[in-house]
Amino acid sequence: MATKTVTTKTPRTKTRLKSFFGFTALPFTKDSDPDHMFQTGMHTRALDRLRYLLDRRGTGAIFGSPGSGKSLLLNTFIRSLGKAHYAIAYVTHTTCATRDLYRDIIDEVDP
Repeated sequence: MATKTVTTKTPRTKTRLKSFFGFTALPFTKDSDPDHMFQTGMHTRALDRLRYLLDRRGTGAIFGSPGSGKSLLLNTFIRSLGKAHYAIAYVTHTTCATRDLYRDIIDEVDP
């Protein structure tokens, strides 16, 4: 007897989640709207640290468990910057060779 595993990636499950909880969009996705962020003390401290790096022209990295809000945090920070003043390289995959990572950063900054 074969079993079928249902994941949240199926359209039916997404529809069920939305209708059951009354969501207009799925939560916890990489493209979550920063306007809907529930900002905790940890998020506030992380945003403050990103602003500190920005003020000092520093470089940083964000690490965290899957679903911990890294993408939402970065999208919130990026939205606060204003695109006219900053070149932003948002590289979401870093399992490549160093040279490929640098190439991705350059491609993002100067397409």
